[in-house]
Amino acid sequence: MLKGSGAQPGDVALAPSILGTGRYLPETVLSNAALEQLFDTSDEKIIALTGIRERRIATRYTGPQGSLPSLLYEEISRDETPAAMGAVAALQALREANTLPDQIRYIVVGTNSPDQLYPATAIKIQRYLGAEQAVGFDLQAGCTAFIFALATACRYLIADRWMHGSSPLALVVGTDCMSRTISREDRTASTMFGDGAGAVVLGFHPERVVLRTVLHSAYSDTLMLDTQFQAGHGEAFREKREPSYLRMNGKAVFRQAPKLMVEALQEVLKEEGLSAGDLRYVITHQTNIRMIRRVAEMLQMDMAHFIPVSSATETPRLLPCPSPCTRPVMSTALPPVTTSP
Repeated sequence: MLKGSGAQPGDVALAPSILGTGRYLPETVLSNAALEQLFDTSDEKIIALTGIRERRIATRYTGPQGSLPSLLYEEISRDETPAAMGAVAALQALREANTLPDQIRYIVVGTNSPDQLYPATAIKIQRYLGAEQAVGFDLQAGCTAFIFALATACRYLIADRWMHGSSPLALVVGTDCMSRTISREDRTASTMFGDGAGAVVLGFHPERVVLRTVLHSAYSDTLMLDTQFQAGHGEAFREKREPSYLRMNGKAVFRQAPKLMVEALQEVLKEEGLSAGDLRYVITHQTNIRMIRRVAEMLQMDMAHFIPVSSATETPRLLPCPSPCTRPVMSTALPPVTTSP
């Protein structure tokens, strides 16, 4: 939840702010029309069921190993990995926040499709940006990964402010390449998921702050992605890795998600002494539009207040909100990106 200048002075002193935002979307578009050629479905049906018109698909570079160009940002489409996409989104956020990479203390990445298990995607982004003073790590928390990453980074900044009186900066990145986890035979997942990255720079600003976050966890097998390390999955040492695809029980998700979303929203509103009527916008993750309508009904809110990120390219048009940071965009060039070990 974000709050403006109406926050109490005590809250503002310790609450981090979003100083800059950035995003990266692959150029390759997978439209509903294209999915009509693969499955027994239609553009009208997909829109009615999900609200999604298109999804972006990352490009994999298949050239000689080690030939990724050193100027990553100019030719990123040659290999749009989660780390590469996240680095470009981070670069935009840094520029909007008038911040250089070596000013960043923490890099927290929320992802469900890391480049590899280790090194962490956050460390690869650190390397691409040249953020040598930062420490970084990944968080894997399903659809809520970015929220968990944001909340974690906020707590690190608050702790530093409280214990040391310092004002560090953090980079929070959400990046995923879900298309590489989906079977071509899975119609439901193919219509729902795409690729892309977003990033924010967190610091301290007196006007707008991240007022409060509410986190909960509960086990569910409605959305799963097995790995080669799963207990009892094959032999200890295998000559060939078997493919592992995302599995989703869409009906179960539909039954569970609206209730959980409403409970979380009501909790954070109650803690701040607010009601649903005080909200200007409710921004939801990429999900089924029917779920968002159900949430609106349960909260007795008009759908005009909801911005479902079900088509990332449409969100800026729907929500033309200025950044809370009004400082000029930096003109200082970032250090060259290198790919040497």
